Amino acid sequence: MVSPNICIFANFFIDQEERFFRLQDSFNSLVGLNPNEWRINVRGRFKDHVRDFLMTKKLKNIKITSIESKKGWFFDSIEISKDITSELIFIWVEDHIALASPEEIMESFYEMYQLGASQIPYSMWHEGSKKFYKKLHLVIKGEYVSIYKLDKVLFKKTKDTYIVSLPSLMTKDFFLQVLKMKKPYLKRWPRKVPFDFEKNIKDFDNLDFFISFPNRELFCCIDDNHDQKSYSLIERGLYPNRISREALREIEFGKSSNFLVKLINENKGARAVKNFLRRLQYTLNI
Repeated sequence: MVSPNICIFANFFIDQEERFFRLQDSFNSLVGLNPNEWRINVRGRFKDHVRDFLMTKKLKNIKITSIESKKGWFFDSIEISKDITSELIFIWVEDHIALASPEEIMESFYEMYQLGASQIPYSMWHEGSKKFYKKLHLVIKGEYVSIYKLDKVLFKKTKDTYIVSLPSLMTKDFFLQVLKMKKPYLKRWPRKVPFDFEKNIKDFDNLDFFISFPNRELFCCIDDNHDQKSYSLIERGLYPNRISREALREIEFGKSSNFLVKLINENKGARAVKNFLRRLQYTLNI
């Protein structure tokens, strides 16, 4: 069988030097994948640094843009994707590092495609993820990936489980489907950030598709441990801890640990009202 073409896609916001350092390290870990296309959109104060860095690599079929419309990340990502011809889309997230060899990564991606799955999360290979996939119906265990079927029974049993993560490889059709999904109607995040790309199982009207999970770890996140002790690269001692995750997020999103916020968060009813109003604000984009 002919191997499918792969496009590495990214719509970054790189506004801190640390993010730029991590992006360079993440890129260096991708060397050897040799994708057929690159579609990179980069925003933020370090966008020119990123462009210059990537242009020195002389990558084939690369298109670098700096689109940042008021319509938000999803609208811009659809525009950036319009001329992609590859069958598979690798969503590059700058704080994830490849641990497996390029050969094993590519074989995992090819096997996912050949076995008929729509997506594979290439990172977050930890006990929490493994526990979720054990609940699913295993269709086939290949050499590199395991294929699972989603169904209505799982839908009824599961409340807030996310089945689409940003650091994923997807078929082009599934990638565009997720980009264009209307749900959640009440947005969880501001439209300028990509986090609503990560879909809850109840965001889907139709679960008639297959998903997959790597049999071995392919990538790992630099600083997010997903509440899994000693999971991240920093906690494993495999990446320099130049700045804590909390400090970096505080720089990017501001400090919110004041007395009033703590008081609201300690009250279940007040917290629910706050979350509803926050999501309404994101939905109305005000």
